Amino acid sequence: MNRMKPEKKRVFLACVVMAALLVVVGILRMNAVNSAKKQAERTSNTMIAEYAKKQEDLLLTVAVIRGDEMEAAVYTKDGALVSQASSAVSAALTGEVPAGNTDGNDAGDIFTRQYEIGSLTKTFVGALFAKYASEGRLSLTDPVSSYVDFSGRYDPTILELLTHTSAYEDYRTNGFIQMAKYRLNKNPYRGISSERVPVFMRRFSTGMTAPYEYSFSNFGYAVLGNVIEAVEGRPFKEVMEEYIRTELQLPDTAFQTEPSIEKAWKWNEDDAFLPAAGLSSDISDLAAYVRLYFEDRIDEGRLLSITGAKNAGGSSKAALGWGVRPDGVVGHGGETSHYSAQILFDSQKKTAVIVLSNRTESNQITVPELAEQIYLEQFGE
Repeated sequence: MNRMKPEKKRVFLACVVMAALLVVVGILRMNAVNSAKKQAERTSNTMIAEYAKKQEDLLLTVAVIRGDEMEAAVYTKDGALVSQASSAVSAALTGEVPAGNTDGNDAGDIFTRQYEIGSLTKTFVGALFAKYASEGRLSLTDPVSSYVDFSGRYDPTILELLTHTSAYEDYRTNGFIQMAKYRLNKNPYRGISSERVPVFMRRFSTGMTAPYEYSFSNFGYAVLGNVIEAVEGRPFKEVMEEYIRTELQLPDTAFQTEPSIEKAWKWNEDDAFLPAAGLSSDISDLAAYVRLYFEDRIDEGRLLSITGAKNAGGSSKAALGWGVRPDGVVGHGGETSHYSAQILFDSQKKTAVIVLSNRTESNQITVPELAEQIYLEQFGE
């Protein structure tokens, strides 16, 4: 029997490997082409259908806003449209939806259905700090040590905390336990009281040199909660809910210390991370909230001022709780174990899209992706 010489055997094996690699590359390239084609053919309707596919008990609320006019719809399993309505934002906020202006089942409930909004809470914190700055109660460039006694060497400014450029990491507490709780659909931040924040601050030191790069930090907003308590001399939750109710005039936006919606995270009254992700809201309140930015009714637009904002990677900016894109579109999202939310708006064009869901990622589609597609179709150039 003839045996293949070692040199020929090596050449043969190399050819086999090369052929296999070419097949793999070809498959990957074909998949990439198909994926790009699929992406190009996507519409908001096809994305909603895919997102909702086989999703039992799904509630997905979508609102498109032009000035004071809002169109809202609710989708359930497999993308079934079960409710839709159009209304002036002001009418939806007060529950005065005009008769004959609804279609489907329980259409009036569209505007009051509650969802957790997660990190969108941060934008309300930013709004409150804009108020403080406009009233001269503080400066956004003040160091935290002016308000919180933590006896630490690292002393970020309020603006650095608001724009996620403080060098603080995301948790700054016990990341392993928090991640385990999140995986079990529990609130990973509950039970960490605001009194503990100075302890974690004292332990922190950075080897980096200012200015610091953008790094999303829930802990930074826990610190801001302590600053608010120092400014007001009372608990953060009390201050923020009063501000939302009386000044922003949003009646249905509050913290879930006694959850009224299914599978919501429960919070303690003194939890440090309430400023980072504690609020729940509905479409009518969030639409009215966005309109405040349209009309510059809060501090003459300082909330969205690029002045003092920091780079957030690429050409985007981080303002007071919001992200600001080069095309002028402003946005932020939020997520808990079971809920996801996204707002995109342009204060100059007075346009907005709000998406709220009782799911996070579904069938490899996220709520932020849905919102982007809807905004593109409705308002894109």
